[in-house]
Formats: sequence, C-alpha cells, structure tokens
Amino acid sequence: MNPGKALTYALVSVTLLLLSVMSSNVEDHIPLKITSRDFDSPLVNTRTEPWNTSTPLRTHPISDSPIASPSPYPNNFHLSIVLTFRLDGYGAHLEQRAGNHIGVLHRQLTKHASLDRPVEIIIVEWGWSPEHASVARFVESLGLESSTKPVFIRVIRVPREVTERKDINPHNLKYLEFHAKNVGIRRARGKFILACNPDDLFKGELVRLMTSSELEKDVFYRTALVTLNVSTPDHWDHPKVGSWLGQDIDLPPNPSADQLFHWLEDGRFEYGPILGGWGYQAYVDVCTKRSEAPFNHSRVPMAVRNRMYLPAAGDFLLAHRNAWDDIGGYPEIGVGNVDSVALCMMHAMGYHQIVVVQPCVTIHQKHEVGRNGRNTFPRTLAACECFVGGGADAVDQGDRLRFERCYRQHVAKELPSEDWGMATGTFEDIVVRSP
Repeated sequence: MNPGKALTYALVSVTLLLLSVMSSNVEDHIPLKITSRDFDSPLVNTRTEPWNTSTPLRTHPISDSPIASPSPYPNNFHLSIVLTFRLDGYGAHLEQRAGNHIGVLHRQLTKHASLDRPVEIIIVEWGWSPEHASVARFVESLGLESSTKPVFIRVIRVPREVTERKDINPHNLKYLEFHAKNVGIRRARGKFILACNPDDLFKGELVRLMTSSELEKDVFYRTALVTLNVSTPDHWDHPKVGSWLGQDIDLPPNPSADQLFHWLEDGRFEYGPILGGWGYQAYVDVCTKRSEAPFNHSRVPMAVRNRMYLPAAGDFLLAHRNAWDDIGGYPEIGVGNVDSVALCMMHAMGYHQIVVVQPCVTIHQKHEVGRNGRNTFPRTLAACECFVGGGADAVDQGDRLRFERCYRQHVAKELPSEDWGMATGTFEDIVVRSP
C-alpha cells in the first residue's frame, strides 16, 4: 500500500475510534437502553422520501435536561403517549396520517405541557429492518419546532428477526399492534400512559386534560371517536356526527399539520347532543373544568362508571402506569383486537372508566382498511362479561383471584408474564426530539 494512503487510512481510523468513544461516553448518561446505531448505513430500498436518506440522524440526549433528577418516576415524567408504526407500505399510505399525528400532537404538547410535568411520545417501530425507511428519520423530516417545554420523542426499534419469531407471532400476522404497544408501555417513563394510534388527532381540550394535574390514578379514560377524510374534509364520515360537531369543516383538502393544529385548537365546533346515546352526559364536565376546580369523579353514579364503552378502544386508552402493570399490559396472545379486553381487565382490577366527551374528542383520519390475517379475538364479549361481572359492585373490584380465573377461562391459559412488553429485551431506543 502507498505510504501516504496508509497514513491517511490510519488517521481516519483513529479519528473514527475517538468519535466512537466520545459518542459512547455521552450516551452513557442517557437513562435509556441503547445499543449500536447504524445511522450512517445506506438503506436498501430506493424510495426518495427525505426520511430515507443515509444522512446521519441527529439525536437529542436527555441527560442535558434540567428535569433529569431523582423522583418516584424516571425523570418525573407526567405523561407517555405510546403508538406504533413502520414505513414499509403497511397501513395504506400511513406517512401522511402519521405525519399529521406527530406534527400536530408535538405542537399541542408544546402548548399545553407544564414545565414541571414532562411528556414524551414513544413510537415503537415494530418489525424494524434496514430494508425499509426509518421512522426516526421520518420524524426528523417533519421539521418540528424547537421548544423549551419538556416534550420528548423516542423511537424504539424492535427488529424483524424478533417480531417474526414463532413464539411471538404464531399466526404470522403482518403486525402485532398490541405486542408493539406493550413494548412502549413497559419502557414508558410517564406517571400516566396513553396508548393510541398514529392516525388519530386530538381536540385541544383533550390534550389540555391529558397534560393537566386533573388526572386520577384510579381511573382509566376513554373518548368518543369520529372519522374524517382529511383528503376531502368537506363532511364528517357519519351523518350523525354532523349534528354533533356541526356540518361546517373549515379545512382545505389535504391540510398541513399547521392548519390541522389551528383547527383542533381554535375551531369552535357546534356541539349538539351527545353522540351515540351511551349515557355519558355526566362526564361532560371532565373536559370543561379547569385545574383550579378539578372534576369530582366520585359524583358520577357507580352504575354509570361501570358501564363499559368498548368502541375503538385501541385509539384512546389513558391510565395510570399502575393500571397497566396490574393487568400485565395488553394480552399477548398472538391475535389482534384485544384492546377492548384490556379495558375490562382494568375494571376488574378496581379501576373506574371515565368516558370524556365534547369538547374532548378523538378524530380518526379515514383510510383504506388494512388486512392483518387472523385479526379477531372471538371471545372478547365473553371475557368482558366475566371481568366486568365481578365489578358491578365496588366491593367486588380489585379481586385478583377473579381476574386470574377470567383471564385463564377467556383469554389465555397462562397469566400475563412478568416479562410482558419484552421487558428483558434490549432494543435501540433513539431520542429524536428533546428540549
């Protein structure tokens, strides 16, 4: 080898080694499990989206934040918002909907979060592979505004060689949504944890409630859900919604995240009767009360609190981390549609359901229905009847023996593992955005 080239090669190697050591020293202070990061490796597919480049990914280590101090919860986080997706074409053009969700939600959290109540968005990239576009780079490409508010975004990569294991995915489903959410829930740092979907949008009042001190630890929160086609947002997807939220939708076709933000924060919807007739009028005050006069959940009749609201349970389930721990996360039984069962499991363990309605609402961005193979849990209603049947009276709730019997009888022979959410697994945990 030419001596000059050899010297150059040696200098480059030493430089890279020093940079590697410096990088590892910085990451040693990040209170997350972090493994090697192949940010500079080229991606195999040839799509040209800006998040699919080989440019090194910027990361924002949380160790420099003033909130990193000892507390009952790591870094004293108030709220963790957990969702999951990947960018390999699954989900019918998910990029636009996920971009709206993250862009709008980050800005809403920046507006509503308090300096003493940090929040984080956790995106679990289930089935990650270098062969498809990177979710972390996708988030970077959104150009989210910097903020002094304690709002973080993390991406947890669960590699394809793990998600395709037969013991995890025995029915070879394309996406195990609730396994993925469990990974994020188990690693969440928030006192309260919201599980939702990447195509959801939240009315401003709902985000205010989520980030406030009004949340109670013995309650799990649900919302009504409506659907809007953001490609042509000239009407609501269901006629009844028009009478509930008003017919006028002041949005252009394919609105930007900025336009959606102002619509969700400042839009004055003309609320009519409560949608669906579920009997939750008693919960309206949850969204209209302010921090100085929190809503008294105990005033809601027990019979109303115990009535399960099951629709679209995967789009919004907000509960204290103890509730998630008590039920062992979503049932990891290798099929989908177990989100409703999780509600009933929480109820059986002594947590009360509160369904918040207008002006709080979750808006689902309409899309083609994806197919996920064997995607149903046929024993949902039977399981809920067993779990909730024991909770008709307050004294029967929190009965662990009854919970275990119903679980074994209607969900799975084995109770939730202590390793739920792959707690002992070590995955790449990338801090993409921080103050």
